[in-house]
Amino acid sequence: MPKYYEISEVAAKRAKDMNSFSDYKPGSATSAYRQMVDEAYAIAERHSEGCHVGKRQGLCAG
Repeated sequence: MPKYYEISEVAAKRAKDMNSFSDYKPGSATSAYRQMVDEAYAIAERHSEGCHVGKRQGLCAG
């Protein structure tokens, strides 16, 4: 289960407003962050599943 940290949407909006002429979509920073965390967990999970076989072949640590 992924561990998420709180994202300051106020700070994200302020940064977007200062660096872009396009409008900030509320919740977009949190959504993008959670997608990246989910993908990182998925990659780690796929890697750890492959290591059960890979350990026998000397491909993974442990």
